[in-house]
Amino acid sequence: MRRLGTAAPVAIGLAVIFAWLFDPFTLRWGVDAIWLAAVAVWSGTVWTLRRRGARWQPRNAIPLAILLAVFCAAWLPFFDNWRWAFTGDSVAWFEVPYNAGRDGIHQSLLSVRGVDENFTYLHSIAPNALMVLIEPNMFWHRVGKLMVSVAGLASIYLFFVLTIGRAWALVVIFAVATNYVWIWFSYVSYGHVASYVVAFLSLAFATMTWRAPENPVNWLACGLIGGLSLFFTQTAWAEVAAVGIALTVGAARLRRPDLWAIYAVAFLLVALPYGMQWEDVSAMFTRNAAGSQPVDAAYWVRIFQEILVLPLTSETYDLGVYRGFLRPPLDWLYVAGAGVALLGVHPRLRRALHIPGVAPVVLALLLFDAVLMTFTNNAYGNISTKRAYHLIPYYLFLALLPCMVVQMSVRGWVSHGAWALTAAALALYVSANARLVITPPQAMYGFTVFDGLIELRQRYPQQLVALFTSRGPEFANAVLSAESVVAREYKVTDIVVLEPRIDADGLADACASQALLCYEPEFDEEAFTNMVAPYGPQLSTVEFYNSHDMRCFWPLPSSAGTG
Repeated sequence: MRRLGTAAPVAIGLAVIFAWLFDPFTLRWGVDAIWLAAVAVWSGTVWTLRRRGARWQPRNAIPLAILLAVFCAAWLPFFDNWRWAFTGDSVAWFEVPYNAGRDGIHQSLLSVRGVDENFTYLHSIAPNALMVLIEPNMFWHRVGKLMVSVAGLASIYLFFVLTIGRAWALVVIFAVATNYVWIWFSYVSYGHVASYVVAFLSLAFATMTWRAPENPVNWLACGLIGGLSLFFTQTAWAEVAAVGIALTVGAARLRRPDLWAIYAVAFLLVALPYGMQWEDVSAMFTRNAAGSQPVDAAYWVRIFQEILVLPLTSETYDLGVYRGFLRPPLDWLYVAGAGVALLGVHPRLRRALHIPGVAPVVLALLLFDAVLMTFTNNAYGNISTKRAYHLIPYYLFLALLPCMVVQMSVRGWVSHGAWALTAAALALYVSANARLVITPPQAMYGFTVFDGLIELRQRYPQQLVALFTSRGPEFANAVLSAESVVAREYKVTDIVVLEPRIDADGLADACASQALLCYEPEFDEEAFTNMVAPYGPQLSTVEFYNSHDMRCFWPLPSSAGTG
């Protein structure tokens, strides 16, 4: 370890120079390069001390590559589908990289001020690098989302292939990739999907550290990922914290403070720019902590219980969620799997029942994450599904655990029968998820008028739409402006006309063009109802999937409204 004593002063010296020159509001690649150099000096030196350990087996990657290729081929043709629009809460994740691609990057990528100043700039730009490098449009935005989704699946696979083997790891990520909540959150413009990459890479390297504690590279990797996690979604911080606690305890038991120092220095070097902006970070957390519910013990108990029963039921019926996170029969198998994992805490029972050693670990991670999530739910009325959805791999592992235990406990044709039952359960589960993706209940994916206009543009691309509205120029600008996302990226202006006259003349013009008759009940219920009252029996409602704030009717005869 003598070489570390030489590298430490160099890395720390570079970090001090970076801290002296760093300005998060100014783009200076040279200054950022100094920070990278400090991390590289430490990492490169530790790399030279690596020990030979278990090597990656190429055969583990082949089935994963095939599954991910099929996954990409199945999804990419629907990159701009109305199901992934959800303009009400996700436009900012597209607009920040769009502006960077159009106008250039003018602040440090290490700045904490990104989407709505609630997420870091690196978190906003990194998954959308193709928008900056190639062209700022929805296609490259969705390709970036797909790449992060694939990286997330690969990270989940890496952790589980190390703990339960290749076959069951593939079963777990297949179940994750076909889960309807995971699909929606992965492809709508949220950046939270990056939590899978950070969380499960951290767990995977922690697993390798546990298996080969003398290899300093594993400690280094945990530190690098942990420090980098601060620049990405907070939903992965529970796993990073759990790994940090485990490594600290492990180093103490091994009496190897030098190994812990490798982890800690790597973490601190990567996290340095984040820590230097603590005033902005504190303001971010304070702003996010504003809530509407009284916070007391009863609230915390209720939120904790909601997290644990999310596979079965949910109080949320939008944001891509409909009832529980898991579809039958895996929903109730989750309950059985949690019980099996609890039995696995006892070493003798675990061995006797052939329960994988990782089962109680996953249960502990779920409970640890649920506790932290409970106390950081920001007094929302219910659990924030945007944070809880990254628990889906844990839920699905526990749901599949009973099948796994049966298959691992038997031999011969009984083992094949266990695989057959698992395949049947997955087929039912995938079918139920597919139905929710293809024909969702109304407003499950989106609910704003913008979501509805995008749905109409894609489902009825040749049908004119007359949107009767009294909301004025600001609303018209949001819909029709060349800078509006719904106009620029989804081309809604090809079919939509805003009609400010909610009277007989406006109705006559809409009928003459054989347009759909649309309005927002929240704003214009009375005026629209009075306008179409004479034609009530002729009105036929358009069934929406993706809007709650807009109602539409099929065109009336062109003579309507002229009498």
